[in-house]
Amino acid sequence: MAITHFRASIIQGTRGAVAAAAYRHRASMYDMAAARTWDYQGNGDLVHAEMALPTDAPAWICGHAGSMSQASMSELLWNAAAQTEQRYDAQTAREITIALPNELSREQNIALVREFIAGEMTSRGFAVDWVYHDKPGNPHVHLMHTLRPLVTTGFGRKTEVMLDAQGVPMRSADGRLVYRRFMGTPNDFKALRLSWGDYANRHYALAGLSVRIDMRSYAARGIDIIPGRHLGPALSALKAKGYPAAALDAFRADETTREALMRANPEIAVDLTAATLATFTRSDLAKTVHTFVSSPEVFDGVLAAASASTQLVALTGQDDPARRFTTQRQITDETRIMISARALIQRNHVGPTAVSKLQAIADTEAAMSRAAGHAVTLSMQQRDALAALFRPNALTAVVGLAGTGKSTLLAAANCGWRSAGCTVHGAALAGIATRGLESASGIPSRTVASWLHAWANGQHRLGRGDVFVLDEAGMVGTADMARIVAETEGAGAKLVVVGDPAQLQPIAAGAPFRAIVEAVGHVTLSDIRRQVDPAQRAATNAFACGDMAAGLKPYLASGAVRTVETTDDAIGEIVDAYVHGLGTTGSQIALAYRNADVRRLNLNIRA
Repeated sequence: MAITHFRASIIQGTRGAVAAAAYRHRASMYDMAAARTWDYQGNGDLVHAEMALPTDAPAWICGHAGSMSQASMSELLWNAAAQTEQRYDAQTAREITIALPNELSREQNIALVREFIAGEMTSRGFAVDWVYHDKPGNPHVHLMHTLRPLVTTGFGRKTEVMLDAQGVPMRSADGRLVYRRFMGTPNDFKALRLSWGDYANRHYALAGLSVRIDMRSYAARGIDIIPGRHLGPALSALKAKGYPAAALDAFRADETTREALMRANPEIAVDLTAATLATFTRSDLAKTVHTFVSSPEVFDGVLAAASASTQLVALTGQDDPARRFTTQRQITDETRIMISARALIQRNHVGPTAVSKLQAIADTEAAMSRAAGHAVTLSMQQRDALAALFRPNALTAVVGLAGTGKSTLLAAANCGWRSAGCTVHGAALAGIATRGLESASGIPSRTVASWLHAWANGQHRLGRGDVFVLDEAGMVGTADMARIVAETEGAGAKLVVVGDPAQLQPIAAGAPFRAIVEAVGHVTLSDIRRQVDPAQRAATNAFACGDMAAGLKPYLASGAVRTVETTDDAIGEIVDAYVHGLGTTGSQIALAYRNADVRRLNLNIRA
């Protein structure tokens, strides 16, 4: 159907333009800056790819147009663009995603995109790498274009001095040169967006179709409708607290409306502050108000009213210069977690038989041995932790340092629980953590956000006798933990929380895992299994406890870590060690913090 999806985003950082291009081309590309290959082969929705270049493009890129595949041309272009940049977070490309109309055929859509790019982009000096993805009901193109002009030796500057009609550099009123970004201004992008509508409507007409699209906003067309918009973390916090959609729409509408709403309801400032801070000061509250209010008079009034909110609970006396507060809701959530935790620890839950426990250990050790190529057994600490997990209570907390074998422990526990007829579910805050949990332990896992969303809609509810394993529990905030504990308790399931209170802390407010551990006790895994050497195990424990000097000491003593005076010395030693080790070790890697140093390492090692 005729739709107007035309969205731009900037590609930058370490996972940059080469990775983006490889994904969009559904190809394998080598990223010289990252020194790795991005492989996204296998998806069959790519139906067309092209590299569109300005008519005066230099030979280093246009000279390969007839001999290289489109993916290889893309790999060449974006590696060159990345090598031009000096900052690790540099912007290397802008991507524009455009929905194509289903009314036009594939050939007609390709002709439309070609005409648009030739008329509006390559004519202005952009090199455009574009692909056509034809998903059912969603044909669209991804345009990636350069942010610098192409020059004989690579790329030019991102900004250029503006010239007047006589070719003389323009200057501002104070005598400074006036520059223009090669990428253009926000108004240039708006014009580009409107131009797409003109090209699309022209091709509708050529195809004999009467449908048309309008790229203007509702406001520009005089339509009094607030379009759907991305909430962002601040307004998402308000939505979670029950603020109606109409209030959120008004709040994000414009600065004047926001100030009026904050003045009418200063509680918003308290809710926004408490969304990420379990305890906070008046200064924290002031920062939140300042984010949304610029008028000094309104700021003072809102801050005074928010500071007097009945939601606030003072944690320190009035004489404390850094007086701290929390909210009634935070206290309520923390109290509910403690009450439910103590109830769960007393509640019975079905567990595996003695024979099943032994079988779970045997099966896990056999799998570990096959993977390692030699006999591997669970440590006594892991066996003790497994016995704690199999106890007939509905809550178990496991505190384990990195490398202590938590995944192996959960794999054995999963075998035992399933033998007892339990359905085991896994959860973690991040998607990559859920994949790690599922692959290492065999427990089907989803993100915390996914579980909470499903429960809110009455889906995927836990059943009586189920086991819910929350990995990296130390990163889960109080509000989310309260909902997880309540769901587990209400369903008659068992909750297993696994993590390390000393590692990454929650993004949201509170540290409920630490509170649970302190309130109901825990089983500890501190014996490092990832390292074999006793000195390295001690070093890992020292790092985990924050003692960097003790952690580095054995590595310095053995020569595994060396210090040098300058960056040049470091790069020279790394290159020598890398080249000397070629063919003598199974694998090796050279690392550096800055892109510039990575580039020097790569060039010197290759040389």
